[in-house]
Amino acid sequence: MFRKRLWSCIALTTILLFSSDGCSKMPVEKKVEPSVLRPVVAGQFYPAERTVLSAMIDKYLKDAAPESIDGHIIGLVAPHAGYQYSGAVAANAFKLVEGKSYSTVVVMAPSHRVGFEGIALTTKDFYETPLGKIPIAKEFSEKLISELTWAKDDPRPFAVEHSLEVELPFLQTVLKDFRLLPVIIGICDEKMLSLLASRLNDMLPGDDVLFVASTDLSHFDPYDTAVAKDARTLKLVERMDLKALTDAEKKGGADMCGSAPVRALMEIAKLRGAKAQIVKYANSGDTAGDKTRVVGYGAVAFVGGSKEKVSEGGLSVEQKRALIKLARGSVEAHVLKRPLPSVDLKDPVLAKNGAAFVTIRKKGELRGCIGHIIAIEPLARSVRDNAVAASSDDPRFPPVAPDELKDIDIEISVLTEPEPLPNPMDVRVGTDGLIIQRGFNRGVLLPQVPQEQGWNKEQFLEGICRKAGMERNCWKNANLNRFQAIVFHE
Repeated sequence: MFRKRLWSCIALTTILLFSSDGCSKMPVEKKVEPSVLRPVVAGQFYPAERTVLSAMIDKYLKDAAPESIDGHIIGLVAPHAGYQYSGAVAANAFKLVEGKSYSTVVVMAPSHRVGFEGIALTTKDFYETPLGKIPIAKEFSEKLISELTWAKDDPRPFAVEHSLEVELPFLQTVLKDFRLLPVIIGICDEKMLSLLASRLNDMLPGDDVLFVASTDLSHFDPYDTAVAKDARTLKLVERMDLKALTDAEKKGGADMCGSAPVRALMEIAKLRGAKAQIVKYANSGDTAGDKTRVVGYGAVAFVGGSKEKVSEGGLSVEQKRALIKLARGSVEAHVLKRPLPSVDLKDPVLAKNGAAFVTIRKKGELRGCIGHIIAIEPLARSVRDNAVAASSDDPRFPPVAPDELKDIDIEISVLTEPEPLPNPMDVRVGTDGLIIQRGFNRGVLLPQVPQEQGWNKEQFLEGICRKAGMERNCWKNANLNRFQAIVFHE
C-alpha cells in the first residue's frame, strides 16, 4: 500500500552539444517536401474531377434524411462501395455530423487485396483526395507502432485499397478542419481487436474524436435474402452484441466485409458508454436496379450522450478546460498571495475522488511537478492542491515568483488506479507510468516521461530506478506498479 503523500516528477537536464566551427553563421536548412498518400481509386469508385465529385456529394447530402439522433456522435459505420451504389447510404451517416467539430477522425477499414496480420498504418504527412489534402495525425500512428508488435507502417494496403479512401471525400465535405488517423485492419483475432480498441480509446479520450468503421454488408445474395440477412446483422450491431455477431457470422447468418473495423468500433463504444442506432439501409438492388445479386449497405451511429459527457475514465473538453482554469487560477492566487479559487463540485466527474499530477514548465523547461498517486480527494480539489504544491513545494526548485507567471505553462495528468506489474518487460512505453518501491525507496514516473526523454523499455526501467535512488537494475527485484494517465495542457 502506498501512503497518502505527494510525489514529484523527474528532473533531467538536457545537454546540447554544439560544434565550434561556423557558429557565427547558421547553416541553410534544406527544404523537406511533405510526404503525401495519393488517391488510388479516384475515377473508379468516385469522380476524379474536383467539381464533379463535390457536386455529387452535395446532392447525396441534400437528399439524405437520416432519423434524428439525440446526443453526441462518437462513431459511424458507413459503406465503401462505388458512390453510385452506396453513396446515398453513406450520405445518411455523414449528414449526422455535418458542421460538427472534431479535431481527429479515426477511419478503420478492412484490407481487400493485401493479406497481412495486424493493422497497417502510415506516417506520411497528408492523405490526398480530389478535394484536397488531409493532415495525418501521424504521432498516433507512431504511438501504435511503438506499442503493438502487429501494428506496422505498411504502404502496401494503402497502395491498392478503396475501403478507407472512399470515406474521405464525405468527411472533407461535412467536416472542414480535422486530422486523420487512417487504419487498415488485416487478419486480427478478438484479442487483437479488443486491444486496438482499448489503445485508441486511451490515446484519444476526448469528445472531439470521431471513429468511422468502413464496411459493406451481405455480398451477392438475391434481394430478399440480402434484406433479411442484413437486418439481422444491423440489429446485432445495434444491440452491441459482439458474441452473437460472431456466432451469426460463423453460421452465415450475418455478413460484413468490414467486420473487424465494426467490432473495434463497437468495443470503443462500449468503453465510452455509447449506444448504437441504425440510421439507414439499402442495397445495390435499390440503388442500381439489379436485384438478382445484390450488396448490402448500412449506416449506423454510435451516440455517447451530450457533448459534455464522455465515457468512464475520460474527460470532456469542457472538463479539461475547467481543470486547467482552476490550476492556473490556483497558481496565480498562491504566488500573488490572494485567496485560492473555490472548487466547484457540481460536476460529478470532477467531484469524484481522483489522482492527478500538475506539471509546471517555464519556456519548455520543468519548473515544478507534484501530484497524488492514490485518489484521496475530489479530482478538482486534487488539481487545485497539487497546482499550488507544484508552484511552491517541489524541493528541486525555488517557489514560482510573480514575474514568472507570464512565462509558465501548466500540464495536468489525471491518473488511473495503479495495478501490479509482475513482469517488468510488459511495461508499455508512452502508455504506462511506473511506481517502484523497495524498502524505504520509492519513485514514480509519469507515462509521458520516457517519450519526452526518448527512452526505450529498458531505459524506462533504469530511469525509474534512478528516480527512486537505487541501482539501475533494481527493477529486477523491486515492487512495480503501473498506471495510465489522461494528459492535457494549456
